[in-house]
Order: sequence, then C-alpha cells, then structure tokens
Amino acid sequence: MMVFDNMMLPSEGMRLTGSTHNADVAGRGRHLFGVCAEVVARALHGNDHILGGTFSGADIMVGHSCFIARVARLLDDQPALSACLDRLARHPAYRCLYPGSVAFSS
Repeated sequence: MMVFDNMMLPSEGMRLTGSTHNADVAGRGRHLFGVCAEVVARALHGNDHILGGTFSGADIMVGHSCFIARVARLLDDQPALSACLDRLARHPAYRCLYPGSVAFSS
C-alpha cells in the first residue's frame, strides 16, 4: 500500500483524508516493489504460471498485483510481470469478469 498511496498523484480522491504525497516514501515503495518484482519474475522464468504448469489462485493474486502495478506505471521495466498480466487477461475467467478489456495493455 505504501507504493500506491504515494504514487497515484492523478487519483488524489483515492488518498486517505489528510494525507499528502511523500516523495521519500514513494521512492522506498518503488524500490521495494522492484525487489519483490524480481523475486516473482524469477519464479515465472520459464513458466507460464507462478506454481509451474497449472493455473492457480497464486496466478490470480500475482495477476491482481500486476494489474495495480500497471495502473501505477510500475510495470514499465518489468517485462516478465507485464507478460504475466497479459497471459492472465487472456484467461477465460478474466474475460468473464472484464469483457472487452485487455488489462490496460502496455
């Protein structure tokens, strides 16, 4: 939450009442996201799914985080996570939830 609460400057209505943008906190959040993104990218290396060959709830959780990260423009330097979200957007369950959407294509 630290990342998104301090990065979404255009969406001021999403901030907690009385909170302001803090560049130091946003920078730490972007750094922390990058560290976590590297771990997930390594887990995805050579796999279409986070747990190997089968679609699971883990893919949904990672995909949702990637969706939010793309909105916050944090996936620009994360090709593995961007590809993960693109794969999820092609899944039938995603298409049922978001008909006509392609998850804010990169």
